[in-house]
Amino acid sequence: MAVTQAEVGAEFNARGNKKIVDITFSADADTTATVAHGFGVTPEEITLTPLTSQASVGLPRASTIDATNVVVTKQTTAGSAGTVVRLIARKQSHQTR
Repeated sequence: MAVTQAEVGAEFNARGNKKIVDITFSADADTTATVAHGFGVTPEEITLTPLTSQASVGLPRASTIDATNVVVTKQTTAGSAGTVVRLIARKQSHQTR
């Protein structure tokens, strides 16, 4: 199946200190989404907010966080298809590349 990403709040993302992305895992077997944040430094804060009830089955979590990407991993539990989470990655304004 597929994992899709939709950028949200482009006006915030354009400032370079926040990346907001909605991630949809369309199948039970979909397990990872790699979100490129473009900060050049590891984000100081990561927030994952479930947007569908399936997220309570898939239990998505940020499994890898580095200076380039945030990798979100979901379990392959039956019933986890349709899991949607919002990822917010923030870098402090004093952090530089």
